[in-house]
Amino acid sequence: MSRNGAEGVAPAGVRELVVSLGCLPAVVTDRHLTVVTSNPLAQALTGAFRPGVNLARYAFLGPSGDDDDVDEDEEEDEDEDEDEDEDRANTDRADTDRTEPDGTDAYRPDTDGRAAGTGRLDTIAQVAAMLRDSLEQHEEDDGFRRLVGELSSQSILFARTWAHDHRRPARTGEVRFAPASVGPLSMAFQELLIPDDFALRLLLWRPAGAPSSHRAFDRLRTTVTAGD
Repeated sequence: MSRNGAEGVAPAGVRELVVSLGCLPAVVTDRHLTVVTSNPLAQALTGAFRPGVNLARYAFLGPSGDDDDVDEDEEEDEDEDEDEDEDRANTDRADTDRTEPDGTDAYRPDTDGRAAGTGRLDTIAQVAAMLRDSLEQHEEDDGFRRLVGELSSQSILFARTWAHDHRRPARTGEVRFAPASVGPLSMAFQELLIPDDFALRLLLWRPAGAPSSHRAFDRLRTTVTAGD
């Protein structure tokens, strides 16, 4: 249980902090990996970061509603000299992939429940590691038991990962996203604990990798700012 608020609710100070980080995507999850608050830039990056979404359910079972983000199965090699035409081609390809029934981002499995590509497989395995780490740090409760039971019964991938993959969660790393509005981009994250509430974790994201990722992020930020 959170020391400073009800389960699944971010304290006002935490919400204000996340909003103030408007130049970078910021997401706060509770101990069950449910998003309790996030800023508009994070929500534009992926449907996984919308308040109320549980990252573990999203990763292993897929989104429960409409989603605007997809991802490439593999990253393409990109160099310093690629031009804006290549960026537009990436965006067009992302829009095309969006129409496919198995279009996914790095947090989502394919429609048959399996992760497509080692990048997504590693990402969702990290989600399971985060859930296990949270369970080890906090007392097991009905919420944990229901969540693990639901995932184990509905996802073979989760059941196998939970039983056999005992990796520690990464506190930093890189994940591939593809918002339909701007196309594929790589984002690096840093996990930060919130001192006044040990049940909450802050994920702060920044663009990483090839220059095209930075340009795509700039376009995403411009789109979000224009919509405010």
